[in-house]
Amino acid sequence: MAPPPTPASPLALLEKVLASDAFRGSGRSSKLLRFLVEHVAQGESEQLKEYSLGADALGRGPSFDPRVDSIVRVEVSRLRTRLDQYYLNEGREDPLIIVLPKGSYVPRWEPRAADSTQRDAPAGRLVAPRVIFGVLGVAALAAAGFWYWREVRGHAAIPMHLFDVRLREGAQVGGGTIGTHVVLSPDGARVVFVGWERDGVSRLFTRRLNELDAAELPGTDGAQGPFFSPDGAWIAFMSTRDRKLKKVAVAGGVPIDLADTADILGGTWGDNNEILARLDATPRIWRIPADGGAHKPLVMQLPPDADPRIWPQALPGSRSIVVTIARQQRGFDAAEISILSLSDGSLKTLVRGGTFGRYLASGHLVYINQGTLYAAPFRLDRLELQASPKPVLSGVDYNRVFGYAQYDFSRTGVLAYRRSASEGPFEVAWIDSGHDEPALPRAGRYSWPRISPDGVRLAIVRQESTGSSLRVEMPRPAPSITMASGDAVIASPVWSPDGSRLVFASGGNGIMEAPSDGSRKPRLLLPNKGVLVPWSFQPDGRRLAYQSRSPEDAQFDLWTLAVDGPSAGKPEPFLTTPAIEVFPTFSPDGVWLAYLSNRTGVFELYVRAFRDRNSREFQLSQSGAMAFRWPAKSQEIFYRTPGQRILSLRCSATSNRFECDPPRQWSDVELAESGVFPNFDMTPDGRRAVALLKPNREAAANSSQAIFATGFFDELRRRLATGSGAAPGL
Repeated sequence: MAPPPTPASPLALLEKVLASDAFRGSGRSSKLLRFLVEHVAQGESEQLKEYSLGADALGRGPSFDPRVDSIVRVEVSRLRTRLDQYYLNEGREDPLIIVLPKGSYVPRWEPRAADSTQRDAPAGRLVAPRVIFGVLGVAALAAAGFWYWREVRGHAAIPMHLFDVRLREGAQVGGGTIGTHVVLSPDGARVVFVGWERDGVSRLFTRRLNELDAAELPGTDGAQGPFFSPDGAWIAFMSTRDRKLKKVAVAGGVPIDLADTADILGGTWGDNNEILARLDATPRIWRIPADGGAHKPLVMQLPPDADPRIWPQALPGSRSIVVTIARQQRGFDAAEISILSLSDGSLKTLVRGGTFGRYLASGHLVYINQGTLYAAPFRLDRLELQASPKPVLSGVDYNRVFGYAQYDFSRTGVLAYRRSASEGPFEVAWIDSGHDEPALPRAGRYSWPRISPDGVRLAIVRQESTGSSLRVEMPRPAPSITMASGDAVIASPVWSPDGSRLVFASGGNGIMEAPSDGSRKPRLLLPNKGVLVPWSFQPDGRRLAYQSRSPEDAQFDLWTLAVDGPSAGKPEPFLTTPAIEVFPTFSPDGVWLAYLSNRTGVFELYVRAFRDRNSREFQLSQSGAMAFRWPAKSQEIFYRTPGQRILSLRCSATSNRFECDPPRQWSDVELAESGVFPNFDMTPDGRRAVALLKPNREAAANSSQAIFATGFFDELRRRLATGSGAAPGL
């Protein structure tokens, strides 16, 4: 056996590990490993407790509570995975290896056996990332068999195992698609997920949990919102490329068209082989035979102000479904989880204050409120909760504007979920082509950053526990100004060209306007008749461009509105097509209007002359654009790619032609995932940006990963019985 290391040896070994590809850019994992190793080297092993790791090493601060925040357990699991990756590759010749035993936060150094690369990993450590799915497959299949044994024959509880899995190298999962990105087959043996690659097109990928590689499902270009058939043989999805609801065999084959759809926002496949899905902007749910045939609307007794996004799930027996009922004036944090009868369309409310309700085969109802998963025992025969819901898992990614969440369950007790990303918390930072510095002192649930025309002030929306607020952040030490707050959803602040006013969207009210110094309460500029989102002013401030979706149309169209005077003029259409067009932005001279359109199945950046709606259209991006800015004093347009990088286009125009140089990457900084909403803005001269970033710069860590837990149903029963509370990562 090799002699024990000297005090200097662990620190030298640490630097070698942290400089490896496995740890380079890993953020939290590197910080956590350094914290652990340095404390042991200094003889402070007794301080390595869950609280100290969360409060100090991972930056949660003195208010950290490990009972409701399991960031330590999640990050320690990820650290073990990175160590295994390192020792199976770059560190395979290291004579000493760092071991982090299961059940302990104190690392130790062990001599490597001569044939250690051929042996099982040391006790308490996971195997390398490419082997994770093999291990997960064994655990999932074992859980599936155990589920059958226990349900049919009766048996003891299944122990829970947690895995943090990279689903596919080189692909971003989810991106800007609507709906759940990662779904499990009913038997828990297969996963299907939405992936984006460099061409900016979303597609479906699948892999069995005991396989190493994911396979693309051909013909699924533009896919979003997948959901399984009850037998697990098929996957249904919506294609944004040709606007069809389709199904495809998970074993491969040609997708089959089932129905035309403007924009599917939720679907479910009942055990009567009937699909229930939203096919348009109305709250109607359509009944669609899964084997083909005419579809018809479901009779529903919904409130008149119900949001059309109700995210249905068919209950066993296909006599009723779980739905989310949100009101158009408020967000999904204040929605209701209800049961809708398929026979008469009546509603039975179960929970007030939650979204994306799901029934589990374990006999529980779960739902999301502000990123926390709540659960309660549920009697399927009576359609009643048997106890008050309790929090069981925090840090689940969800979208408070659209109401969907990133989690799914199998009938066998496997859970798949994605950690909170698009909802924050985010750091708000100033960045240039190569550096970043804080713009606000603390991270928070921020969205919609907009820089004032003088480049000094920042308008930004912050999500609160009871709603949202619009603030104007001033140069320090001046205090911020609260422009509006309440339980209505606030979005898309836009500065007037002189910086004296702000317009913004307010829930079901419409477009509001207020002085930017907060001297007067906001007034209604344009009442809502669907969804209105303001976006940019003409340079002279006399006209506002906005996007609009009427109650009868699922797609956003582009409109403008004269705002020169005490009252707004009559809205005028600019671009109305069957596709979705968003983010209308005037050029600095007011001659052109740029926007995003998904007419090809991928959102790309386009521009056309404003005064001539029939003029030629010019496509500016080629591999997807998720948001963009056209600064008032710059010759460049800046847009965000699906990979969360900012690219710039240097453009020139004549009276009838618009040309741009090839795009170039403007900054190496990777922005935080914010879904379909903007996560950056540029200063008027285009030299700096304000951007939303993930704390500890771990935006990349979430881009293709998901967390899987086997044996979750028994863990759920234990938590509800003991009241042990929510824990991210469990």
